[in-house]
Amino acid sequence: MKYYYTNAKNEPVGPVPFEELEQLAKQGTLHDRTSVIAEGSQTWTNFAAVKAAAAGPAAPPPPAGSPASAAPAPAATRPLKFPASTVLGETVEFVLAHLRMGVSAGLLERLLGWCKVGGHYAVLGGAALAVFVAIFWAIKLSQFSIAIGGIGFLIAIALGQFAALRFLDAGDRLLRNSPTRMVSPAFPDCVALIWVLFGVGALFTGIRTSITFETALPLLPALVGTALAWIAAVAALHPATLNIEVAGGSGGEEAVGLISFLPKVGLRIVPALFALFSGAGVIALLLSFSERTADTVNALGAMAPGIELIRGLSGNAAGLATGAGLLVVACFLPFVAYVSFVLTYLVIDLVRAILAVPSKLDSLRH
Repeated sequence: MKYYYTNAKNEPVGPVPFEELEQLAKQGTLHDRTSVIAEGSQTWTNFAAVKAAAAGPAAPPPPAGSPASAAPAPAATRPLKFPASTVLGETVEFVLAHLRMGVSAGLLERLLGWCKVGGHYAVLGGAALAVFVAIFWAIKLSQFSIAIGGIGFLIAIALGQFAALRFLDAGDRLLRNSPTRMVSPAFPDCVALIWVLFGVGALFTGIRTSITFETALPLLPALVGTALAWIAAVAALHPATLNIEVAGGSGGEEAVGLISFLPKVGLRIVPALFALFSGAGVIALLLSFSERTADTVNALGAMAPGIELIRGLSGNAAGLATGAGLLVVACFLPFVAYVSFVLTYLVIDLVRAILAVPSKLDSLRH
């Protein structure tokens, strides 16, 4: 018998055999309260009731001294135990399982929703701050060009926020309308582990660089990178939030799932990118008031080639350019992610068309 179950968005998924429901429960995708309905049935129940019905009534124990009580259990009914040599792998699996349960799919959805709202407020506050910083340093340094630059940044940020407003929602709709399947959660779990470790490494590097240069500025990109890596890891641990169904399928469907996995994660975490980049822009604008900004930017220029573009500016103009530039980038990220995802799906649709050729040829023969 096969069953339908509800995913994190309360949408029916299936039908899948009962064994697959059990596997999804072990992965944390299902729990006892998840709504389940048998194929062909009209009444929804929960996974706990389905489990109890599948187990059946418990058999009474055999009388003491009977041959049945003395006979060992058949080998097929004995639980399979992993050898001690896999204890390290099991430890990692234990950590990922608890991370999956600790940060649920619903919590991830709420977090990304807060990122959208917070990002727009950060862009609004950053735009006002950019104009204020430009006017402040234009008057203090008697450089009218700085004020002109601040007005130019304000126009760019306004256009960017318009694009962000449109493409954040468009990205969500595109993801909901792009379902894919994967045979197992092996690939998402391994990618999630890599991102968790990358986040730890980025945080450590940022702290070490901040201590070396005695400034908090290098900690900004480290915190942004760490947060993004960990949010992406949580999204990978909950494939349902990416509109990926982990169920049985062919090798071709697995290939499509693998090709679309990373673009789907990127599109899913765009609200976090938007909020983190815009927040970093506001902080960079605040740091532009510091007289040490020039020395910090010049020192970091040798480490990060991207900063070479602003090394020739005065310290405070560099801070203004960095902060306002981050705000503009944050606003246009949803558009870039949307277009990238659409282009990726052109390749996916081509792969699907190739996979459909044999079945169409068979239908023509008959």
